[in-house]
Amino acid sequence: MDITAIKGAYDGFRHTKEIFQTLLDAKIDAEAKEKVSAAMKTLMEAQDSLFNAQSVMFSLQEENHSLKQKIADLEEWRVQMDSYELVEAPGKAVVYQFKGSPEHYACPSCMVAKRISILQNRGVVAGVFDCPHPSCKAEYKVNPYNNAWMS
Repeated sequence: MDITAIKGAYDGFRHTKEIFQTLLDAKIDAEAKEKVSAAMKTLMEAQDSLFNAQSVMFSLQEENHSLKQKIADLEEWRVQMDSYELVEAPGKAVVYQFKGSPEHYACPSCMVAKRISILQNRGVVAGVFDCPHPSCKAEYKVNPYNNAWMS
């Protein structure tokens, strides 16, 4: 059942209530008035229930949309994660390595936070790479210690 069906039923109840009100206002005997009043009461209860059902359905539709978006986001993240594999870098740090080209490493801390931050080579002898993300700033020893400059 969709919103338009519920609205149509709600409008039908409203029109029926108006008809009952017209009957109630007409000159009819007490027993008939009592039956019309009871029918109007039942109709108003049904109308209230329908209104509540419409409200619940609207909330469920919003939740459904939100969950579908979360699933799409998770699927997109899974596709991105499939491009990386967790490896032990030559410098012994455990980082994510991109499977394609250009070859690069990504910060494992950022991956846990569902973001890809490409590690930047500091260009030092110690082989340290930095995470550029402002809230992370982690360091990883990606390359082995290079003392070739001392030879």
